Amino acid sequence: MAALGQLVASVAHEINTPLAAISSSVNSIKIFLSQTLAQLPEFFRSLSEAQLPVFLT
Repeated sequence: MAALGQLVASVAHEINTPLAAISSSVNSIKIFLSQTLAQLPEFFRSLSEAQLPVFLT
């Protein structure tokens, strides 16, 4: 019975470790995208009339 408990704990650890890494990465991406999206209006205002169509195509 103890061996089964160790096996279950090992499997749970192997599943939870990648999930924690994925969750952390998703959070980092969310923060980065939020900051980037907040900067887009200023970026678009900084483009000249000639640059804007080039950027959007």
